[in-house]
Amino acid sequence: MDEPKTTEPDNSDPSEPMPGKRHKRGATERPRHCDAFQLYLKLRTIRSVAQSLNKPEKLVQTWSAKFQWRDRAKADDLRKGQIRAEEADRQDRQEVAFWTKQRSEHRQRKLKSGGAMMDRGERKLKHPELERILPAENGSTVFRPRSDTDARRLIIDGAKLIDETIAEALAETTTVQEIEVFELERLGTNDDDSQT
Repeated sequence: MDEPKTTEPDNSDPSEPMPGKRHKRGATERPRHCDAFQLYLKLRTIRSVAQSLNKPEKLVQTWSAKFQWRDRAKADDLRKGQIRAEEADRQDRQEVAFWTKQRSEHRQRKLKSGGAMMDRGERKLKHPELERILPAENGSTVFRPRSDTDARRLIIDGAKLIDETIAEALAETTTVQEIEVFELERLGTNDDDSQT
């Protein structure tokens, strides 16, 4: 059976430094020092911090030296710069991914359109050449179906669209494959092999 936990009263002296970051010469940073440093990060001058806190400039200068404000501010700037660079990089990757997806979808539509054009042309070729006579108000009018040239044009244009789309896609992947093949061939050859 678990024993009940007892909490001991906090007998710590309020004048003692709060547990915090240790700095040079074993100095412990108290909340007022942390607040002053945060103000220094915004204002960037000791004089401005002293005026804002209504403290002597010499005291604030002592805090700055004791808790290494200048070095910490540089580190903070570097960290924020890295965060901004990572965010810009993430946005660039998102944009590249978006346009890559758009290009892929566009190619798929071109392939489908090319196939549909070819299908339509083939259907037109299968139908017999028949004349249709449609009555009109002032007599009869004869409508002839389209000639074979329309069907052939659809098939040729559809095939051309498909070929262009495939060539586009292969142009990108072939470059990568050529690099890989070149690298493998170059790595696979030895001086001993060439002498035999």
